[in-house]
Amino acid sequence: VVVTKRHEIEPPFDAGGVFDNFNPGIDGLETAAYLERLGQERNPGFRVRWFHFGLTGGTYLRTEAILDAFHPDNIARIDFQGLVRKEGEKVWSSDLSMHLALSARGWVVYPWKEAAQKFDDVPKDGEALAKFRKEYPAYRPEAAFQHAHKERYGEKLPEEENKLLVGFHDPTPPDVTCHGCVWYTGDFRWPIPSEAPIAKPMDKFDAVKPGLVAVAQAGVNDELPVGARGLNIDVGAKPAWLKKEDGLVVDTRWNQELGKGGGILLAQTILSNKGGSSAADAGDWGTKGYRSRWLRAILATNGAHIKHHNHAMVLRWQPTQPQLTPWQLENCAKENKDAEACGIENERENFNWEKHLMLSEYLESPERFSYVMLLDADAALVRTDHNTLGEMAAALEMAGKDLLVADEDWLVGGQGRVNGGLLFARNTPWTRKLFKDLFDCHYTGFNKDLNFYCTSNEQIALNDLMSRPSFPDHILVTSGKKFNRGGCTVWGCGEGISDESMHKLGMTDPDLEVMHFMGSSKFGAADAICSPRDLTEEGPQGYGCSGE
Repeated sequence: VVVTKRHEIEPPFDAGGVFDNFNPGIDGLETAAYLERLGQERNPGFRVRWFHFGLTGGTYLRTEAILDAFHPDNIARIDFQGLVRKEGEKVWSSDLSMHLALSARGWVVYPWKEAAQKFDDVPKDGEALAKFRKEYPAYRPEAAFQHAHKERYGEKLPEEENKLLVGFHDPTPPDVTCHGCVWYTGDFRWPIPSEAPIAKPMDKFDAVKPGLVAVAQAGVNDELPVGARGLNIDVGAKPAWLKKEDGLVVDTRWNQELGKGGGILLAQTILSNKGGSSAADAGDWGTKGYRSRWLRAILATNGAHIKHHNHAMVLRWQPTQPQLTPWQLENCAKENKDAEACGIENERENFNWEKHLMLSEYLESPERFSYVMLLDADAALVRTDHNTLGEMAAALEMAGKDLLVADEDWLVGGQGRVNGGLLFARNTPWTRKLFKDLFDCHYTGFNKDLNFYCTSNEQIALNDLMSRPSFPDHILVTSGKKFNRGGCTVWGCGEGISDESMHKLGMTDPDLEVMHFMGSSKFGAADAICSPRDLTEEGPQGYGCSGE
């Protein structure tokens, strides 16, 4: 390992090394499920986030994690025999065996940007180099620790050191090349070589089959209001901080049991069109509590991501009443429209503005969330191996801003045009006032503090605000290619996409964090999410991926 400088990026997890996606990975989800079963005893929200090795030269390890995970009593619980049957001889590689031991105790292992790999076949020209960096994130010449510098391998030892080396005098020396062959029970060393000790029955690899937990459809939750049926909410969980009729999906924040609040909240609105009986509505949202597969796949994926990374997630299925604003009623009266017709005419815009109200309410919550993210119902967090919300929080902190949004740069001509489907707000006086003022502006039609009319949709209002003095000072506009990419890039966009590699890579693009299956692309969401890799992590018969 060559050390090029003092590291600048602090270690974010419990252990981390090289982004070694070029190495073979853990086979299947069975190993991850086994490690999570053990790890969740210490860390209830633990999920495996890195499925390769990585703990090589340049690795960092938290002291507390080492002392706990490598303690003989905890090592003894690991079913190495079962792991070898599943994973093969790579289990004995120190790069992976440390990962297994740490994960079996719920310590998070994920690559560190300051640990990089030296490659011998790096392209020279700019376009090829950019493609290489994208394919192999371990190539980071700017990182502090550069692994695989083996230029001096094979050099002869100095004579004074060579004299210290002696050979075995025994004509049949012990085998010092065996892997996984030296074992202890307490202070007692087993004969060399020996197989790994047999794990206790409940610690064995196959003691508990990986379960496929499916949240029931309408048949099980018929007692719920129609709007709440078929959603993956925990009907038995009603924390005091929930607003209105909102439902909790998952809450694995570190401090929740200590009553300290804080953390990151993902909020989504799942509001069905009025009546819910038309063919179009049935295709979009389902009817009578049976939710469309695309929606279930997205909700299950987001729930899995939030659980992985120790955040919280809530759904709003009931719009705030009254929906119609005074100026909408006045306009409808002028056109001789009754209240029902008026409600249908304004329903879409009012549902969009409900997102700003929900965001405002949770920013004001006594739970004191550090960040609140509002995400459209057709948008999915597609990288379970990345703490996407954590990255957004870090980006805001580094920029010194209050609100993160994403543009539509995935479209030709979309750069700089903010999409309202993703709002990530740091909990500050500025964001609390902004979203309170914006919803007030929608309700009254005009807000004097903003000096602003809001008689159209919320996305137009956001884009108009970006042209106002001082507002850009608080708002970080990020690339939609990364944080809010249109689902049509997988199948084709009417306006034309700005980078054809998005179409070629699809859901496998390593730069993609959030895929927004807006418009007709939502009907392909389930297929994209459920195969070839199941992002819901529930299997084909789980809540998200099962048939209609």
